[in-house]
Amino acid sequence: MTNGKAICNLVGITVFGFLTYKAISIGEQHNSYISVNGLSTRYVVSDEAKWILSLITETNDPGAVPQVQRNNNKETVIKFLKKQGFTDDEIGEINFSVNDRFAWSQYVDKTRKRYAISDDIIIKSSKVELVKSSMLKALSMNLKDCTVDNSTKYLYKKLDGLKIEMMEDATRDARNRADHIAKMSGNKIAGVRNIATGTFSIVSADSSDTKIDDYNEGDNSIEKRVRVVIHASFNIK
Repeated sequence: MTNGKAICNLVGITVFGFLTYKAISIGEQHNSYISVNGLSTRYVVSDEAKWILSLITETNDPGAVPQVQRNNNKETVIKFLKKQGFTDDEIGEINFSVNDRFAWSQYVDKTRKRYAISDDIIIKSSKVELVKSSMLKALSMNLKDCTVDNSTKYLYKKLDGLKIEMMEDATRDARNRADHIAKMSGNKIAGVRNIATGTFSIVSADSSDTKIDDYNEGDNSIEKRVRVVIHASFNIK
């Protein structure tokens, strides 16, 4: 009996020791944690505009469009741009392309001419307000047998540096949120468990849009709202 009792005690000590070890191991791993999102929002004003003026001539025979006519139209546009206040350095190279409307779609408008000859003039300028005010004027230019199509993107050149600052802000916001939750439950933050980059979006400053990664909508506006979200987990004790 004595030996049996001793064996039982030994087994009990062994089991208790195992449970104690597991409890310490779990505590060291910090299995209790809080997961939160951190948010940072900034409002910025575009500091550069990329404006493309496409001079579009429609024809059924690309070879029949006089080169002199196209050159005269381009010269008219360049004179207009300089009159608005743009310099030679801001007026970039002129691209040329021919689009065969019948080749790319089976649903074509037979009433329109087959080819669209596009002569593109590119303006890259920090005068974003001047670009905005000049766009409407460009549409009313009197060009021979040619229409004007505008395409503009408003950019913020310091975006990469801003992203880093905003990620730091979002991380601090996540820590503050986790701290608040931990205190409400009678705990304390013991350290960072995991941090992951969440969503990044740029939209118009006055937009109510909640879509994420909406770069196109942001490019169309001078004033932008930039939003960064990070996902973070914090150990608690």
